[in-house]
Amino acid sequence: MARVLAPGDDALITLTADLIAAARGSARATDRLDADICWSPATSLGVDIALGHRTPAAARAVLDHQVDRVLNG
Repeated sequence: MARVLAPGDDALITLTADLIAAARGSARATDRLDADICWSPATSLGVDIALGHRTPAAARAVLDHQVDRVLNG
């Protein structure tokens, strides 16, 4: 059932991990985990926006904060 409702996002996580490594200037063992950490709240925030619990701007602020934490430690 999960495969039908939520197809895997392996390519997206891999791309994001590569972008994180590029932004940092070198790859780390945690790049893929950091990518997953960035996408997990993005998925949740999308639901919040769709249900009217957050504005897109508020969701973007949360994601910007999380990406800053990932990149700047």
